[in-house]
Amino acid sequence: MTSDRPVRNRIIGGRIVERPPRTTGAPATMMQFPITRQHNVIEKVAAAVMRKRSAGAADRCVGAALRKFTDEMRRQGIPQATVKREVRLMEALIRAAVWRLMFPWVNDEQVRTRGDADKLPVVPVRLNLPISLVLRGIEGE
Repeated sequence: MTSDRPVRNRIIGGRIVERPPRTTGAPATMMQFPITRQHNVIEKVAAAVMRKRSAGAADRCVGAALRKFTDEMRRQGIPQATVKREVRLMEALIRAAVWRLMFPWVNDEQVRTRGDADKLPVVPVRLNLPISLVLRGIEGE
């Protein structure tokens, strides 16, 4: 076999078998600035969502931020699978940041588990509801 890449040979029994280099599969992609490290971006989008007056407007704001982030990553030539993963992660981070802004006491509140209060550990409360339900509840007040 002739190739411009080095061939990795394998010995099977008493003979040498040439193996062609792997050409399938996507190369590894290193994210220079993954979304989990971009706290300021997440906080800015969450603050913009909080300023919206309706659930629809808030969802459109999140969607616009996600589209902008997607277009930016595609422009940089990042593979589609990585873009998809980062966008899903960004949406989850934005929604979590909105929850923290709406209910700042949730991170501080503690709830005791069932059983003897003296022996059991204190477990923090974690809420997981869509933003649209929360904003609808606020509009009704």
